[in-house]
Amino acid sequence: MMSSVTHEGPVVCAHCGQVVEGRELDIRFKLPDSMFAIPEEERGQRVHDGGDIVGAPGIGVFVRVLLPVALTDGYLIRYGTWLQLTSKADFDRARELWHAPEYPSLVLDGILGNAIEPWGSPLLTKVRVGVRAPNEVPYVETIYDEQMAKVLTETWSRSWVLSAIPPGTWHGHTGSSGGR
Repeated sequence: MMSSVTHEGPVVCAHCGQVVEGRELDIRFKLPDSMFAIPEEERGQRVHDGGDIVGAPGIGVFVRVLLPVALTDGYLIRYGTWLQLTSKADFDRARELWHAPEYPSLVLDGILGNAIEPWGSPLLTKVRVGVRAPNEVPYVETIYDEQMAKVLTETWSRSWVLSAIPPGTWHGHTGSSGGR
C-alpha cells in the first residue's frame, strides 16, 4: 500500500546552496511595496524610517508585523511584512504603546503592505494583528478576506511556497527571530 504522505527533501538556501538548519524560516521585507514606488534616490528624504514603524507623505504609515504560514513537513515560514495603518487613532495607539509596558495589549487593524508570493496582490487585504510576546512585533491573527484567510489556517506545500521566493533574495541561515 502506498502512503499518500510525501516528504520533501531538505531546504537549501537559494543564495549559497547550503542546507538550512531548523524548520522555522524567516523572510523580511525591507519596506512596504508602495514605498518602492518612490525613486531610490528620493527614499532617504521622503521615507521616515523608525525601524519597526515607517511612513511617507502621500503613502501612509506602516508597522512591521509577522505573518506565520504553516508548510508541509512541519515547517513554518514567518514573513516580516508591513501593516498599513488606516486611521490616526491606530497610529497614535501604536506609537504610544510600541515601547511601553502595555505593548502586549496592542491590537491593530490595517491593510497588509506586501504582495507576498505565491499569493500575490490578493493578500493586500484587511487584517488584524496582535502581540504574542513583549519582545516581538505583532503577528497577523485574522485575515478578513475569506479566500486569503486560508494563508493562516491551511498548511501549504513547502516546495510551492519556497519556489516563489526569487533566488538571491533570501539567505536561509541568517533569518531573525522577529524581535522588535
